[in-house]
Amino acid sequence: PSQEPYEFSAGFERDAFASSAPVADIAVPQAQVLSDSQNGTSRFVEIRLDSPRGGAILDVKIKGAGAIQSAEIDGRAMDLSDYPLASKGELQFTYVAIPDEGVRLVLEIESPALLSLTLRETSFGLPALPGIEVTERPADMMPAPALPLDATTVIKRYEI
Repeated sequence: PSQEPYEFSAGFERDAFASSAPVADIAVPQAQVLSDSQNGTSRFVEIRLDSPRGGAILDVKIKGAGAIQSAEIDGRAMDLSDYPLASKGELQFTYVAIPDEGVRLVLEIESPALLSLTLRETSFGLPALPGIEVTERPADMMPAPALPLDATTVIKRYEI
């Protein structure tokens, strides 16, 4: 393996070991548009975010052409008053322990243009891959105490 930059959390990178591997058939995080409407120059979008494989962590990154006026997660409003990225059409958050029914995200955006929605889902452990054998860590060794953990990360980008 070689050492290459790895983004272990939104905007944070560090070098990690990397090597080639076969393509894995892993379910991707889902974004389903429940409603999408406009009122004047504002766009209102309701999205259900879901983790079909039961990922532990879901990093969400939203980029739009206009300011994000409001955001709500599962009926709870996010306070964007001291979040300068929202005025630039950006929003980032992490959701831990996604419920089986998914997460409901409601946005009001000051633009009817497309939104870029990137979902980065992390689960602990490595998937079984044909031709790849991952041996158990020796008993006298432990994982690094900081990220990245022994984990599987899947990224899916949507244009909404």
